[in-house]
Formats: sequence, structure tokens, C-alpha cells
Amino acid sequence: MKVKILGHSYNVFFDSDRTDRNEYGNCISSELRISIDNNTPKSWQNETLIHEIAEAINAHLDLKLEHSTINRVGSIIHQITESNPELLKFLANIKKK
Repeated sequence: MKVKILGHSYNVFFDSDRTDRNEYGNCISSELRISIDNNTPKSWQNETLIHEIAEAINAHLDLKLEHSTINRVGSIIHQITESNPELLKFLANIKKK
């Protein structure tokens, strides 16, 4: 899967052979690569993907956000999107109109 972030096309991989078991995912901005541990529940994969997108934004814009801040922002956005599936449908249809 590809995700465009600030004009850059990131390759997103769902891996089962991640070497660092203390991470659920990671973002390597210099390689335009995000990887997510697919051994975790789907909801955790979704939250991790949102987190890694926030990491990419942080790196590209040199925001210097602390990791704990990125964790909180990722959790909040994940909760909003999971609790409001109609919101994502609405946002996806805005461009089509």
C-alpha cells in the first residue's frame, strides 16, 4: 500500500518478521517506508499506522514533537476514526463531489 504524506509516496508494509518486538511499527522517512507488525490486532495496526504517519509529518516538518506527544495524537485520531466510521466516508466523498 502507498500513503501520500506531504507530497511523498510512502510504501507501507505489514510485516510478520519484525526484529524489534518492542515496536509495533516504524517509519523511516529517508526511505519513505512505514512498516507495521501484522501480528497485532487489526485495531492496533490501524492505530500504529496513524502513529507512523504522525512520525513522518514530524520528521518532514521538523516539528521536534516528543514521542509521547505523537503517541497521544495518534491515539486520539485513531479513537475518532474508529468511533465515527461515517466521518471517513464523508471525507472520502468530499473530493468526489
